[in-house]
Amino acid sequence: MPFWRFTQYVTDQPRCPIIEWYGTLEADAQAAFDILCKVLSETEDWDEVKPNRRKYKELFKEHKGLSELLFNLGRRQFRPIGLLLRDRHEFLFLCGCIKTGRGTTDPPNAFSDALQLKIQYEAGRGYTRDHTF
Repeated sequence: MPFWRFTQYVTDQPRCPIIEWYGTLEADAQAAFDILCKVLSETEDWDEVKPNRRKYKELFKEHKGLSELLFNLGRRQFRPIGLLLRDRHEFLFLCGCIKTGRGTTDPPNAFSDALQLKIQYEAGRGYTRDHTF
């Protein structure tokens, strides 16, 4: 039985940035993303004793309010970005990226874009739907 629910934000255009990003990933990355979601949905407490072993990270400073899920394939660092809604046991996907080193991402400005999507969501624009894996 799942403890956590995963949802996707759909803009009022309508666009679903997380699905658009997912569609650009190779099959092995899509599989790793799906497995991570499945494992986390069935994990009651996401907080490992050692923070560096956690599968998510809550962001701060200019990205405060956002969270990212973490998975790597080889040297590639994949980061689905969203909102960790602890009180509802829900993770709302906004978009995603691959960290390419020295603060850059592919696509560029992914975290700034995620902040804009967060603002739209909080303003009641667009809607959410269940994320299936």
